[in-house]
Amino acid sequence: MRVFWMGISRMRRYAGFSVIFGLLVVSGFWFALFGGCSRAPRRPNVLLIILDTTRADAIGAYGSSTAKTPHIDALAARGLLFKKMVTQNPYTLGSITTILTSLPPDLHGIRDNSNFKLAGEAETLAESFKAGGFATAAFVSAYPIRAETGIHQGFDLYDDDFSMGFPVFEIQFEPMKATRQGAERRGGETVSRAIEWLEPKRRGGNPFFLLVHLFDPHQPYDPPPPFQAEFRGNPYGGEVAYCDSLIGSLLGRLEQQDLLNSTIVAVVSDHGEAFHEHEEVGHGFLLYETTMRVPWIMAGPQIPAASIEGTARLIDVAPTLMGACGLKIPAMFQGDNLMSELAVAAAGSTIRLSERPTYFETYYPRMTHHWSELLGWRDGPWKYIRGPRPELFNLERDPDEALDLYHQERAKAAELSAAMDDYLQRSSPYRLSPLAEAPDAETMEKLRSLGYLGGSTPERAIERPGWECGLPDPKDAIGAWNLRQEANAFLRIALVQFQAGQFEKALEWADRSLASDESRMDALMVRAKSLAALNRLDEAHDSFEKLLRHQPEDAAAWSGFGIVQDRLGRPARAEEAFVKSIELDSTLSDAHFNMGSLLIRQGRIREAVPYYEAVRRLQPEDASLRADLARLYMSLEKVQDMESVLEEGYATDPRHPGILLLLAQLRIHQGNLGEGRQLLERYLELYPERPDAPEVRTLLASLGDES
Repeated sequence: MRVFWMGISRMRRYAGFSVIFGLLVVSGFWFALFGGCSRAPRRPNVLLIILDTTRADAIGAYGSSTAKTPHIDALAARGLLFKKMVTQNPYTLGSITTILTSLPPDLHGIRDNSNFKLAGEAETLAESFKAGGFATAAFVSAYPIRAETGIHQGFDLYDDDFSMGFPVFEIQFEPMKATRQGAERRGGETVSRAIEWLEPKRRGGNPFFLLVHLFDPHQPYDPPPPFQAEFRGNPYGGEVAYCDSLIGSLLGRLEQQDLLNSTIVAVVSDHGEAFHEHEEVGHGFLLYETTMRVPWIMAGPQIPAASIEGTARLIDVAPTLMGACGLKIPAMFQGDNLMSELAVAAAGSTIRLSERPTYFETYYPRMTHHWSELLGWRDGPWKYIRGPRPELFNLERDPDEALDLYHQERAKAAELSAAMDDYLQRSSPYRLSPLAEAPDAETMEKLRSLGYLGGSTPERAIERPGWECGLPDPKDAIGAWNLRQEANAFLRIALVQFQAGQFEKALEWADRSLASDESRMDALMVRAKSLAALNRLDEAHDSFEKLLRHQPEDAAAWSGFGIVQDRLGRPARAEEAFVKSIELDSTLSDAHFNMGSLLIRQGRIREAVPYYEAVRRLQPEDASLRADLARLYMSLEKVQDMESVLEEGYATDPRHPGILLLLAQLRIHQGNLGEGRQLLERYLELYPERPDAPEVRTLLASLGDES
């Protein structure tokens, strides 16, 4: 070998063609030594995990002392952790569109979760990977990013099936169970389907681009066991921890299939979440760091382990992933391939990105509440927010955005405002015109079940800024909105507790709802009914009177008021209340039943019958009502009517004890001893321990042997 290298060294002294010949010889030697390279090296797989509604400080790797995210933290330890990652929309569809198109919101044009569809001419990350020979699949967890929104472009498989049942784990969320079905699925279901797709026979032999979206950290926070108990005081943290465990399952399957070392794994969030900072609860309304700063972690082959300072943006995710795979980045992508700045990183180093100004916005308040939109521009430490009341913050000195410097730093505010105007007025061949149309009733209901939508008719053509139209600033309007939302949540719990027979707890939560919003008459109704159930009749009387002063046409309130009057020993006033209730709503079965019961206790049997007959029509499956009505007809000696009601009740519920006994007595009275005996025997078979069982046995014995 030494002689060979010496020969090559001497050849360098000759003419240029000899040098070229020498290089060819060397390359031929290495080709022979390693068996040649007939194909380009296989590209890495890509797993992109989008955590919905996840703040950066909910992740342990970002310094949280309460987070339990070991799998995400381990990814950060062996890869890149972007410390100043920012979103450009604080709501789901807009942000995920930005991730998948590398277009800022002013170019892709998606302004909220309900009215917009991505234009078909957009070039998505999935389309780019597919063009590069990748198998592509997405498994998403919530209705706002269903395929109909257009962001499914380029995926071989886009799984947005939300038809399965939606489990809940805390009792206060039981009323939501039915409405969430069709709007969301638990992350465990999403990940299970993604793992199935990872089987080689499903994804084929190509490298893959797999998107997994987990919606669980979104409100309401209801983590499954064991996270439910472990995070009793921090259910949001429990949801994030649950998602981390699902990421562990995904990575574990990759490792089992010997794919982990050849897969780039990126974890990013679409937006954060506010917990009363700046009076915001949730996200979408304001542009503070609580909802705009998000995590981004990336690890895998050729990805260095480093901590990244400087601003990174959601629009940078797509080109950076493509750059890491050595793929050509589409001209339409407006973000930066950060790998070009990160490739020189040494393990464990800290790298500062070059600063890149960033535009961000939220039209969500205008779309859903008819409040003003907010626009923003950040450059280095400075952050400017334009709205009816503009704001300016220095994030280096004031990371919590507690000190608005707009009036003290007018020159800096003007500079940033002008830069944003130049940006928004630029010409671009990639400015899209998304489809904007009013959502149908089903879409509205599903989005409402997820906590979206306000009470206003959405705007689809915005001609003037909100601050020029006199629209309220979201900062000023959100306080009252929060109280209404809080009142809704407390009322939901009160209703569940009342239905469970926990009247003290129902009263407590109804009072909390009223404390948040004293105009909530539905909460006042629960309060009045709970007081009546607790036999606190004077207080119940006062609550029903207050309710009826505000809602004099409320039939249910009149019926409840009548019950309280009856129990206070005021039958005449009770009767007036029941009659009023039935006049207002003749389909309210409770009012008919209560009126009938009042008349029976007064001995007015014939007058009671029409009210019970009304309940019979309104509640065709109520066997107990039919037993009561049969007794009325028996007392009035209307045998034929009694028989009709009992046969109807028996067809409805052949096991009902009252129906069995009454029908047996009727058959015996009619001389049909055989059927009467069978009904009594059936009764004893079903209810041998009931107090009246001995009397039934005596009656049965008195009939003698059937033979």
